[in-house]
Amino acid sequence: MNIYDSNGYLNTVGLLSQPFTFNFFIGGRGTGKTYGILKYILDHGLTVLFVRRLQSQVEIISKPEFNPFRAVCPDVEVKSASKYHAAFFLDGRCIGYMVALSTFSKIRGFDASDIDIIFYDEFIPELHERPIKNEDAALFNAYETVNRNRELQGKKPVKLVCAANSNRIDNPVLQGFGLLRRLEKMIKTGKELYQDREKSLQLVYLSFSPVSERKENTALYKALHGSEFEDMSIGNRFAFSAEKIESRNMRQYRILFRIGDIGFYTDRQRGKSFYVRETKETAKRNYDCTPDGIKEMRYDYPFIPTWNIQGYIYYENLDVYTRFVNLFRG
Repeated sequence: MNIYDSNGYLNTVGLLSQPFTFNFFIGGRGTGKTYGILKYILDHGLTVLFVRRLQSQVEIISKPEFNPFRAVCPDVEVKSASKYHAAFFLDGRCIGYMVALSTFSKIRGFDASDIDIIFYDEFIPELHERPIKNEDAALFNAYETVNRNRELQGKKPVKLVCAANSNRIDNPVLQGFGLLRRLEKMIKTGKELYQDREKSLQLVYLSFSPVSERKENTALYKALHGSEFEDMSIGNRFAFSAEKIESRNMRQYRILFRIGDIGFYTDRQRGKSFYVRETKETAKRNYDCTPDGIKEMRYDYPFIPTWNIQGYIYYENLDVYTRFVNLFRG
């Protein structure tokens, strides 16, 4: 299936018409993700739960001038409905709601029976944004709250659509759905579409967007040619060095500690050279992957974040990298 429409934008109609419950679209700026998804929702008469990461973001786009539907249909109104959510109206009829993932749990007695689709926009945070603790679990809980028992009643599950720019690859949502290794392979091979019918999910990574190619000749990207901002915005490349991911001969390494199923190794022949991989090997220090275990590990090895920044640590794959680095966040 062609993932681009005739104008070079993301083919949201074709992709969202597929029978996948969980959908992830990662692409450069201006490639039609948000516009196309919102237009699909309006054209198909769906009731949406529009989700952003932070409450501060919801407060901003709850104002008419920042209404996310504004470019798609100016007649859609947005109104604040409570301290923690807003609602969308078209011709006096409620067509959706807007919430922040960070505060969703504060909304009590939420009747989600009319919601057809959850749209989590900008699910990959920008580099300066603060993390949400257990963000993947927060999304799973929000989905469960909306979906409830409708499948047990013979109804279709709520469709989840997540869209974002390639800001940071160590993303807990992709991690939680087990997609980081698949994404890593797609980045390396140039594949743009992955579909898993058994798990009912599809992942789109816009490597060759015609729109992004055209944007290369606009003023900002001419001025920023070769920068990380250009790579993220139109090149759809994550702010991450692939050089940190490689296979190593383990004969020259010995394990220092293990946390959960992740082992941290040191090079026998070189000083500050470390390797992280999945393992069942027992070490002298073995930590449980629990809050107490993580706290103890961080106390015993406080210099690991510094070593990582200095480039002394390499990783077996992207999944291991993300899981290990996230142990030192927050």
